[in-house]
Amino acid sequence: VKNTFQVLSYLDSGCVKIIWVTYQIIVSSSFTLDITYPYPFTNMLGAMSVFSFDFVSFECYIQNENSYFISLYLWCILPIGVAFLILASGTLRTLFINDEKKRTDTM
Repeated sequence: VKNTFQVLSYLDSGCVKIIWVTYQIIVSSSFTLDITYPYPFTNMLGAMSVFSFDFVSFECYIQNENSYFISLYLWCILPIGVAFLILASGTLRTLFINDEKKRTDTM
């Protein structure tokens, strides 16, 4: 396990981001353009589908003619909401840590 973390520490974060974005584009293009990829590539995409963000389908819950646009709006707002939650939890954690430091410094 320790060797795995050492190997992962040498990975360039920019390279990982490029691989991640390329994967997302390939998965979305196969769905959007209705392309069927060859057998080994399809199996690899199926195995990597765990990393895809498309795990919630809003279309099942929305039953009207504008469901595509509502789904689009929700998928656009979702990352902003997650980013806000991450920012809020980081801020609260920082405030809590600073408050703890002040308490230990006065004792």
